[in-house]
Amino acid sequence: MANRRQFIQRGIAISAASMVPMIAGAGLPTRPARTDNLVLAKIVFDRDFADCRLFAQQAARRGVSVHAISGDVTDLWYDDLYHRWKDPQVTIAGLTTVSSLFCLERLAWKCDRRVIFRTDHVRRPDGGVDHALYGPETLLKRANPARYGTFWPRHMAQLVTSCPVQGAAAVRARTVVASARGGVDDWVEPLASWIIALNPRLRS
Repeated sequence: MANRRQFIQRGIAISAASMVPMIAGAGLPTRPARTDNLVLAKIVFDRDFADCRLFAQQAARRGVSVHAISGDVTDLWYDDLYHRWKDPQVTIAGLTTVSSLFCLERLAWKCDRRVIFRTDHVRRPDGGVDHALYGPETLLKRANPARYGTFWPRHMAQLVTSCPVQGAAAVRARTVVASARGGVDDWVEPLASWIIALNPRLRS
């Protein structure tokens, strides 16, 4: 099993490196990045969508390790998160399809994790994107993906990599905001930006 896991992780690292260009002189980071006492262990992104790759590129530039999937989260769970989430401080974030997040969220429940921040990105018939936000009020005050038009994935990466731990339990819905311009590519299934962390009720 160890050899299989090493093989999968090596393949993912190679794929991520080829799809997520780094700034000059930078390489893939190996240490978790701290987001105000929350340890952001990695960013998960769907390699099938340019918007997700743009999100991962920005996260990597901010010093966070990135992990590529292609819809299916099975290997990510069995070979990584199942073991990593034994540490209560480990937090992950990402930009994936809503269905991928649905699976991750239910797996997270088994490890006392919850989605503490989420933004659904839904493409409109006119090509624009609606962004529906839910999360800590302190984070929502800084969130305005519609302002960034086509480059909203970069804004969301900046947002999730700077999530404050204070007030993480105070979640609320927010009015949907709309981008006049959509993302980089034409996806049909809604995408979601998210943070999964220890259940705020269990945080000391």
